[in-house]
Amino acid sequence: MLPATINEAKAAQHVADWLAWARSNKVDILGVSIGFVSEGDGRRFAKEQMKRFGAAHVDNRLAMMTAAMEGDGLAQDALMELWREMESRGERCELLTKHAAQTSVAPPRRKTGDSQQAHLFRDIAIVALVEALCKPPFSLKATRGAAVRAKGGPASACSIVAGQFGLGEDSVDKIWKRLKTHL
Repeated sequence: MLPATINEAKAAQHVADWLAWARSNKVDILGVSIGFVSEGDGRRFAKEQMKRFGAAHVDNRLAMMTAAMEGDGLAQDALMELWREMESRGERCELLTKHAAQTSVAPPRRKTGDSQQAHLFRDIAIVALVEALCKPPFSLKATRGAAVRAKGGPASACSIVAGQFGLGEDSVDKIWKRLKTHL
């Protein structure tokens, strides 16, 4: 769908330019090279942070084991990677060794559904872009109601970002509403 106004076209171009940059560049965050629109990078970053958390103290490893046994696949993956790394350095952790043995025989059932960690940086980028489009020079409304949307009314920041990311407007609205107060 073509933008209805020059301002909407400029806003869409702003998002498209940022996406082009994000697809061709990575940034280093806490020692992990990530791409903002790469699904795997969000999960990889979260796993690295969980490994650091687990390596810091035995109580942290216990909390991660509980989460893993309750179906947190990312916690389980981080624990197993941490265990392998510690073993390769000659560090013994009986707690992790027992957990690894137990879960190799009877792996914990993983929760199903889309991982929020997988889309962590994409969602942060979406919120930042919506925020940018709400400010001058674009000054768009963040969202638009169903009635305005049905009538083909003025675009919102969420509708423009959704179009550029190839997502549904409802999905971007939900991401915006969930994260806007946290960033």
